[in-house]
Amino acid sequence: MAAGLGGFFGAVAKEFASWLFKEINRWRDEKAALLDVLLETVESVAYLAAEHWSLPGSAPDRLQRTGKVVGRLHYCSELYPVIFAQSMAEKQNTDMVFTRFRRALTGDRFDDARRPADPGRTAEIELAKYELISQLRLGRMRATRLWRKAIWS
Repeated sequence: MAAGLGGFFGAVAKEFASWLFKEINRWRDEKAALLDVLLETVESVAYLAAEHWSLPGSAPDRLQRTGKVVGRLHYCSELYPVIFAQSMAEKQNTDMVFTRFRRALTGDRFDDARRPADPGRTAEIELAKYELISQLRLGRMRATRLWRKAIWS
């Protein structure tokens, strides 16, 4: 009887451990997929913003470009908090870097129909983009490391 109970509890423990590792891997894969989508969106919005600034504000498709940039920025601002939900410190760091990124892209005269073309702004956009990409990748690694440490400690 005792051997049967030991075998039963051993099987239950094995199934629970298997389920737990599958859930951890699923959660990790979901976060990695979200990060990939976010990085791709950051790249595309930076490209669109650089294109927007290289044309004068009176260009015919100004409103369409403006809408694309603003929409993608909004999408990014909704997505990265999900990635850093388990680490408030990394979310706050990303908040600051994302704000600089948003300012580099939209600036003070982003939607002004009278603004001149400013292709020199591309360097500022590129710098802000790479700073955000670095923060997202490194922040994700740091947040994951802290999460693992909390679980296994």
